[in-house]
Amino acid sequence: MARQREFDTEETLEKAMRLFWQKGYSETSVRDLVKGTGVAHAGLYAAFGDKRGLFEAALERYAEFMLPLFDRLAAPGAGRQAIADFFATVASSAVEGRFRHGCMVANTSVEIGAGTASGDGRGAAVVRRVLDRQLMAFEAAARQARVDGDASPRLDPGRTAAGMVAIFYGVSALARAQAPHSAIHAASSAAVTLLDA
Repeated sequence: MARQREFDTEETLEKAMRLFWQKGYSETSVRDLVKGTGVAHAGLYAAFGDKRGLFEAALERYAEFMLPLFDRLAAPGAGRQAIADFFATVASSAVEGRFRHGCMVANTSVEIGAGTASGDGRGAAVVRRVLDRQLMAFEAAARQARVDGDASPRLDPGRTAAGMVAIFYGVSALARAQAPHSAIHAASSAAVTLLDA
């Protein structure tokens, strides 16, 4: 009879996600994971395969947390105010809440680009999926803002969406660098002004 796991995999995955989110893939050691999750090395590997498998599962979990935020931007009728609310939430979370270590997807994309985490695996696919959803959501909201008369009539929703994603990733970097709160709020506020260009 197979031995049952003596730990909660969902709780373990949540703890691992927080560690990877805070420290990144390369700076999180297996020893860190054992200490942070309270699960022995053998147990982690039996459940997730290896450190890479655990990281990719943690990144998937993070994406499940993030994607609904973008779904709200893509909802029917979501326009300028939805964009402003999104960036206000990001700024306050970067200063006081869960986003103070930046966005795990943004952090991971830097590691993938630097070759630290494999750019052709499941982690890279998660990054691409989130980025695609971000672009689609911001483009939909920008288009709605133009329809509502809350944006420049000359607005290009696709270009505006790309700019907003760039600002989002920039705010993530500021949060991770523990930049002054005023800089984080100013960068977040700048995203809405792209609608007036």
